[in-house]
Amino acid sequence: MKVILLSEVFWPYGSGGELATYLWIRVLNPILSITAVTAKISEDIINELRSLGVEVIVLEELNTSSRVKLW
Repeated sequence: MKVILLSEVFWPYGSGGELATYLWIRVLNPILSITAVTAKISEDIINELRSLGVEVIVLEELNTSSRVKLW
């Protein structure tokens, strides 16, 4: 089964919700084919997720500085 995950920011940015999302991806990755789409993520996490087989798409043009603009 394929799953796409959309997140404004991704761990290590953000707080507990982003950490929980990151941990769930690590747990569910062997069972599901996961694609993560985000605007803000660290290079270390991108490399780690890709080594686990998770496809990571970074939308750099997405402005996350203002939630009003984002939505």
